[in-house]
Amino acid sequence: MKKRVPHIPHVCILLNMSLSACREKLRGILRYERLYGPWKLHLPTFEDCSYDQIPLATYDGIIADCVPYYFSQEPLMKTRRPIVLLDYLEDTAAPFYRFAHVRCDGNLIGRMGLEHFMKCGLSNFAFVDEVSNINWSLNRRNGFLSRWKELPEGFSDCFVYSEDILSKKYPKTESRRLLKWLRELPKPVGVFCAHDARAQQVIQACHKAEITIPKEVTVLGVDDDEDLCQICDPTLSSIRNDNEGGGYLAAEVLAKMMEFPSQKLEPCFYPPLYVHTRQSTAIQHHIESFLQDAIQFVEAHAGIGIQVSDVVRAAKVSRRLLEQHFRKVLKRSIHDVILDARFRRVCILLLETDLNINELARLCGFQSEYYICTAFKKRFGKTIFQYRKDRG
Repeated sequence: MKKRVPHIPHVCILLNMSLSACREKLRGILRYERLYGPWKLHLPTFEDCSYDQIPLATYDGIIADCVPYYFSQEPLMKTRRPIVLLDYLEDTAAPFYRFAHVRCDGNLIGRMGLEHFMKCGLSNFAFVDEVSNINWSLNRRNGFLSRWKELPEGFSDCFVYSEDILSKKYPKTESRRLLKWLRELPKPVGVFCAHDARAQQVIQACHKAEITIPKEVTVLGVDDDEDLCQICDPTLSSIRNDNEGGGYLAAEVLAKMMEFPSQKLEPCFYPPLYVHTRQSTAIQHHIESFLQDAIQFVEAHAGIGIQVSDVVRAAKVSRRLLEQHFRKVLKRSIHDVILDARFRRVCILLLETDLNINELARLCGFQSEYYICTAFKKRFGKTIFQYRKDRG
């Protein structure tokens, strides 16, 4: 009897390869394919044909980034093939509600942005939306605001600059509004921007307004576009997303869809990685060197179960003095800051891995399963299981 040759899936990859983030996502897709393939990958280009002319129905699966820029809605809606939208720009409710969605966790991005400003010793915060308030920008803003609302008394209001879609048609008017808004902010202030290009606009506006960066305005972007961050003056600090991990996750989701076409998949999220610090956030406002040492020690060692006494030894000052500076500058106790770092690690591992609770506790510095479960629910208002389920 003649042996049947296994079918090799043909997968169409629609990514804007002019963007570094998309090239990183492609590396993640290739890593998954090398481990669990083989797949026959196709990466159409504008030179081949317009995207609307691609015969989508001939593929076993499709991974697409920023679909609205490539397609009219009709070709996609007619395609009865598994499709994963990777960091799709619009609301998932319509028109592509039936497709799978993989995206970076905007809530975690926003929280990471505010926490970075706190480490800089800032107590005034502001957020600049992407023009037209697109959904991923709103998610980042909401994460930023939710972390601000958790702060104790002593911090100022959090300011938001948000414009409607008409601002795209009248950029000069929008630029003047941004300039006026920046002048009126209390100083020093940390301004977190929805993405790097928006941060570049803020830096340019600060130059026009003769506002010094980072002394008066500390600027942080998202996406860590190396070329764009380096061309800014001063160079731009930015949150780096796990784009390669996002590509890998998209390929993993597509593999499940191709194997089980009728399976309904909830949106999946991948985390931001870290803040790539450059000159725009290099200043540490009102922070003594021993406090900087203590904060860096916590970030590096929170996962191994450090105690307050360990942080005090690393700072080489008295516990009373260190505790006073933590409360004065960060408005948090040393113990609270350690917990913040541990929970950031927990949230990332919940998104990136399938670790059980016992392993999470061990890797994040918690003494037991009971302690991590109790502390997690108290902080987030839901169990670890519910959080992992909600995040896909």
